[in-house]
Amino acid sequence: MGLALLALFFLPILSTLVQTGANAQALMETLLMIVLAAKNLPAISQLLLVSGMLALVALGFVLMTATLANAARTMLGLQDGQIEDLRRSRG
Repeated sequence: MGLALLALFFLPILSTLVQTGANAQALMETLLMIVLAAKNLPAISQLLLVSGMLALVALGFVLMTATLANAARTMLGLQDGQIEDLRRSRG
């Protein structure tokens, strides 16, 4: 989804990369052109691009932590909604 968002804003630059071939020099030049093009975008476009990328990062974080929590719950043998009491009993 992040690549689709970048392609939305920088499609002409990315199409040049596809036409020239994806070698190290062409990739470096393309990334430099993207950075320069991003600096020259109107403020609203920059805001939309940064907001979209941050939303994708947040979504990735939520999905990753939810997956890890589900795996931990499964490994501990807990049912959905059940939380194990990890406090030490005081005797």
